Amino acid sequence: MMGEVILLSAAVVAGSFTLLWLVSLFARPEHRPLLHALGALRADLVHLIAHRAEPTVIAARAGWWQQELSMLGQQAGQHPATRALAPLAQRDPALRDALLEWT
Repeated sequence: MMGEVILLSAAVVAGSFTLLWLVSLFARPEHRPLLHALGALRADLVHLIAHRAEPTVIAARAGWWQQELSMLGQQAGQHPATRALAPLAQRDPALRDALLEWT
């Protein structure tokens, strides 16, 4: 799985951020915090992949993110993006389940 993730092209990543930015422009104001938090989470995950660090470093960081996302239900996250997503995920079980599926 990690090998497949690392193969993401820069064009796909850049295009995804552009799409998220465009979506946030036309989203309802009450949906923008969710989009911004998801964008921040995505940016940090892409940063993890794009840095091409040693495999052990990538595995350690991926493990940290896995633990961080698994704590969404308890609102015990440390990262600003997961702290912003926690109350939104608690109100929306589908969002919570989708985020927890990454763990």
